[in-house]
Amino acid sequence: MDASSDDPNPYRSPSVVDDRQTHRIILHNDPINDIVFVVRSLRSVFDYGYAKSIWLTLKVHCWGRGVIWVGSHAESSKRADQITAIGPDPSQVLKGVEPLSTSIERFP
Repeated sequence: MDASSDDPNPYRSPSVVDDRQTHRIILHNDPINDIVFVVRSLRSVFDYGYAKSIWLTLKVHCWGRGVIWVGSHAESSKRADQITAIGPDPSQVLKGVEPLSTSIERFP
């Protein structure tokens, strides 16, 4: 069965993504990457100011995850890849740190 734009179940085929729909990037907390590193990463990729980057970082730290950006699927994928491409916090490499973890969700 082919998924179409008027399909009542948009989750039927994960390979079909309507870029007109809004998606959000979720940043997941981890116990190793330093808060300063996360703030710098958000400022670098999203061009956020210092205060907004700190607020988002602390929200993710306290709640375990948080929305850091909302937009088209294509742009969300691009920016999530940029966050991951920054790599792990260089000051925490000896602790086995991984790059920042993100996921993309469709925003209702």
